[in-house]
Amino acid sequence: MSRRKSVSGEYAGSFFLTNITLFSNTIRNHLSLSASVYNLFDKHYGDPVSADLVQDVLQQDGRSYRLERGRRYAASQRPSRSIPTASRATSIV
Repeated sequence: MSRRKSVSGEYAGSFFLTNITLFSNTIRNHLSLSASVYNLFDKHYGDPVSADLVQDVLQQDGRSYRLERGRRYAASQRPSRSIPTASRATSIV
């Protein structure tokens, strides 16, 4: 992102972030996995803030991680659940 001007007229520096995500298709028993790293190179950067805050630029988080595990089903393989349905009638007079 290019540099941005803050409320006080100072500039928050420009930066470039790299995020990466690895994921699997269904691997076993409908299990799926993914792993993500955000701000891969741990770039230190800040965003300009409004006049409501004391600081001019708010420093953002460094590198962060996320692991996710889930289950994926094809439409024909989804577990059946009994979900009550409601109907709504509208009449025009």
